[in-house]
Amino acid sequence: MKLTRTQLNDIYANRTDVSKLFNSGNFSAPKRGICWQATASLTDVKRVMWNVLCHAIFRESNGEKQPVVMKEQFSAIAEWLHHNDGKGLLLYGSCGQGKTLLAKYVIPACLEIIHHKIAHYYDAAELQDNRDEMKMALWYGITVIDDVGAEATSMFKEQAFSRLIDNADKNGKIVIATTNYSEKELQERYGARVVDRIKGNMVRVMFDGKESLRTK
Repeated sequence: MKLTRTQLNDIYANRTDVSKLFNSGNFSAPKRGICWQATASLTDVKRVMWNVLCHAIFRESNGEKQPVVMKEQFSAIAEWLHHNDGKGLLLYGSCGQGKTLLAKYVIPACLEIIHHKIAHYYDAAELQDNRDEMKMALWYGITVIDDVGAEATSMFKEQAFSRLIDNADKNGKIVIATTNYSEKELQERYGARVVDRIKGNMVRVMFDGKESLRTK
């Protein structure tokens, strides 16, 4: 059985029977394999994202906080949710700006609501030390890896983030990542090749607020 590109994308996105990939004869998907274009308008996508954000913050704070949003970052993520051109997403910059909240709750919920696609969340440090989870993360079509740079370094073991980025580049998958590292710090830690792949395969959104949103 040979699967079509659409069927491959559905398998990646919907977490269906992975064994089908081994029998298909073409289980490595083409680059830019997972693309989306919302049928709804960008305004509607922003409305969905705002509602999900409000719900996530309300739940996390027991109703004590209202959303604090940086307009440029909100718009950039909404545009990526509307149409991604086959690229992943990197949220990087200052601590306490809501990157984890967006990557863990808001973006996966929006992807499911708008595009019926499933994103699988992992903490970078935990993924680094779990071989079985790493194997699954490499199979999924859309993977979220949070707090990149927090994982332990080892000269004997390739870092989880590097593996996911390489895998996405080779097999047309999507990585959504958060990090407190700057571009320079990412290059120092992961090397120029990984940073080049980030630039080529991911939409980058910088969070540069001077004050942590956790203090508001």
